[in-house]
Amino acid sequence: MSDTDSKSCPLCGESILAIAIKCKHCGSMLQGEAAAPPNATAPTTKAEPDETLGAVMVGVPLLGTLLVWFWVAQMRMLDNPGASLSLLSMLVVASTAALAFVEASRLRMGGADDLNAKGERREGPGNWAASILLLWFIGLPYYLSRRSSYGRKDLMAIGLLVVAAFSVSTLYVGFEIFEKQSRIERSFDGLRNLGGTR
Repeated sequence: MSDTDSKSCPLCGESILAIAIKCKHCGSMLQGEAAAPPNATAPTTKAEPDETLGAVMVGVPLLGTLLVWFWVAQMRMLDNPGASLSLLSMLVVASTAALAFVEASRLRMGGADDLNAKGERREGPGNWAASILLLWFIGLPYYLSRRSSYGRKDLMAIGLLVVAAFSVSTLYVGFEIFEKQSRIERSFDGLRNLGGTR
């Protein structure tokens, strides 16, 4: 057996080196079960991969959508809802990018042994965080899809839904805030003009 022979991981099915003792995609140990003593109790089921960060990444835009409608949209103009909407948008984008960075680091994405078919390194945690920060509505769903290559659930479909819900809600409420501000400014301009003609 040479150092370049490959096999499939029995847990996630991804291609790995035949001499590997740990899967680079899902992190499962591939050798050592046979070395366990005969009286050792072996687990009957394999541990499910931790999906907490994926669920939180999907939950953050969903929570953001609810806050857009039930907090920002209900604000008076004196409370400056435009600034609150901008801050909320930045928090949602930044927190999902940070969560992707943490999960990608834990999954060892872009590590020395994480190579594509051409032998090049795959995207690492920094790349994923930057793509989500720069182009959130594409970067986040794409990341939620790519994580399935590392033994996690493909959350692209639900990711697209929550990203669309947050984006549409933010644009709609932002447009309404802009319209209200324009009406108020026109009213003040009308009052100034009335005061100037006296």
